[in-house]
Amino acid sequence: MRLTQKSPNRVIPVIMTVGIISLISMEAAGWSIGWNSSESMPTGLYLLSPVTRIDRDNLVAACIPKSDLTDNYMARGYLPSGDCPSGMARVLKPVAALAGDEVRIEEDGVTVNGVSIAGSQVADLDSHGRPLPHLPISWRQKLPTDSYFLLSTHSSRSLDSRYFGPVDRADVVYRARALMVF
Repeated sequence: MRLTQKSPNRVIPVIMTVGIISLISMEAAGWSIGWNSSESMPTGLYLLSPVTRIDRDNLVAACIPKSDLTDNYMARGYLPSGDCPSGMARVLKPVAALAGDEVRIEEDGVTVNGVSIAGSQVADLDSHGRPLPHLPISWRQKLPTDSYFLLSTHSSRSLDSRYFGPVDRADVVYRARALMVF
């Protein structure tokens, strides 16, 4: 009796077809896969899912609210262009504070409900030595309903709520989970 193996030439198209059908099904259900190459979070693939609930420390993909700052961010190339109302791409950030939390920005960094977050100091200059607008030192706010403070301490150069302020629930597009990061 002779056993034969399936030809790799026949297996590859089947795997590709299953993969494509899976991606189309995910997209139809509101799921997606995203690639992060910014320094503010680990580089890699992230699973993006519909937002049903947001908790502290969740990772989210959100739009920076359109403001006078967003034109400046675009001109300086802080983010690529994208499909957000600001014209920029979404940011991938952890949720540091929720509605009802008190957030403060101090010389030493950000505190949430009186707890200091290590590595959260505000930078006055960007990586090219240009002034970097940010919320003022001594800024303090109890976050209103459906509001979130996004903060990444993965990199000291993260463009997050320290600079553009809290985001509304409507600005949060996806929940994110790391699939493969480097």
